[in-house]
Order: sequence, then structure tokens, then C-alpha cells
Amino acid sequence: MNAKWFGSVSDKQRTAFLGDCYSRLRGANRHDIGFGRVWARQVLPRVKKNGVYLVFEDQKLAYVGESADIQERLAELGSIHNHPLPRHIVERHYRGLWRRRRTMDPGKFRTAVRTKAHAWMQKHMKVAYLELPLGRAELEDYIVPRLNKKRRYNKPARRGTECDC
Repeated sequence: MNAKWFGSVSDKQRTAFLGDCYSRLRGANRHDIGFGRVWARQVLPRVKKNGVYLVFEDQKLAYVGESADIQERLAELGSIHNHPLPRHIVERHYRGLWRRRRTMDPGKFRTAVRTKAHAWMQKHMKVAYLELPLGRAELEDYIVPRLNKKRRYNKPARRGTECDC
């Protein structure tokens, strides 16, 4: 978490800042998951800003993401090509379908994956977000290690950060 924007801020201050952001994010309004730009504009009518978002599965935190444009990123939430979450859902909850991906017609596989992932996400997931102009990556890296390993869809921190949980 050696971001330049933190400058001469102490580790204690940085951790306090990230902890405060995490608390605000967990307490933010949760929205039903939808797909596409129309849904994203309804959930985030005036937000075209940097930020971090959380996805909850059955009220438990399961995924964290960050983006320079939250509205655009949430619009991609249902895309198996542009967002990893739908792929992870199919991998985890529809393993038989995922194993057949190389033997199925690519078009039929994409349609089946999208259909299954969308149905699962709409039934089990909600999303919350927090506008955050600086420290998005650091906040994401702060949260990911705190996710329940069995429930999380994120990969462990890839920016070299460690959790002192």
C-alpha cells in the first residue's frame, strides 16, 4: 500500500482511512443487480466517477471491485467478456457447464453461461458503491484479504499488499 498519494501519511493513518472507507462502503445502500447501461444509470444516476463497489451474495460480502468510472463498470457486471464475476459464478455454481466449455459450440456456451450467471446474480446478489477519487486500488487491496475465503470471488491481492488481519 505504498501509493504516492498517501505521501507522508503514517501506516496508522492510512489504515484508519481505509478502515473508515470500508465501513462507509459496507453501510452504503445496496441495490438489486441488473445488467447494462440502462440499469447502471438508474442505480447511479449522476455518478461517472472513481470508486469502489462491493457485491454481496445472500447478505455476505463476496466481491470487491474498483473503477475510474463506476457507472460504466457496473454496466459491465453481467458481461462474461468484460467482467470476471459472471465467469466465477459459473465456475463455482455450474461446474458441469463450465467443464463442457471446450466441447460446446461457443455461441451456445456464452448464451448458457450468461443466462445462468444472470439468474444467479439477480436472485442472490446486491451491489453497493462508494465514490472515492483517490485510493481505489488500495481500498480494494485492503478489503480482499478480509473476505471469507470460501465465499469470495476475488483473487488474492495482486499488487503485493499484505493483510494484517
